[in-house]
Amino acid sequence: MEPRGAKLTLSAGAVVMSLTLAACGQAPTDISRYAPEAVARLVSSVTTGPLSSGDPIEVRFLEAQVETSRIGDPVERGLLTVSPSVRGTGRWTDTHTLSFAPSRPLTPGASYTARVDLRRLQPGSAPFSFAFQVAPREIADLVGSFVPVQAASPELVRFEGSLRLTEPVAIPSIRRDASLVIDGARIPLLWSGSDDGLSA
Repeated sequence: MEPRGAKLTLSAGAVVMSLTLAACGQAPTDISRYAPEAVARLVSSVTTGPLSSGDPIEVRFLEAQVETSRIGDPVERGLLTVSPSVRGTGRWTDTHTLSFAPSRPLTPGASYTARVDLRRLQPGSAPFSFAFQVAPREIADLVGSFVPVQAASPELVRFEGSLRLTEPVAIPSIRRDASLVIDGARIPLLWSGSDDGLSA
């Protein structure tokens, strides 16, 4: 990236990297503290987040819901749905655990609601819902330095660096969300590289 001939004097605090990017995972949460009693008698935990964008959404039941022979089988359509709408596949990962794997990564920073239609497993039971969040992206590594554009003009510099994220991101998104600000002025950045290993 070259700041198009912009002259600058470096001083403490003169350069601010303004990066609003930010993912971590979390184990399923015990629902007995906040679920209605009828649900808590059937379900022991649900995934609440913050999740990384590729993590599955899980519901663990207190008692086995399927035979061992059905482990790995897809679940009945409509048993678990997500809003806003998310396409994916639900499977029994063991006799107690329903796991829903989204077909595409979830939106970082977004909130979702999952609905489990317990009537499909336990006739007479009511459906229940739980909310979960997807963590924003985090910066895994940021390295950079200012280098002279011309040896004869040391006051004319170019910033060169690389940014590695915890999750993939499309180049148009990084162009929109990452900026270099020098003395209050936003400097254009040129990006190259793969979705999770970018250089400016």
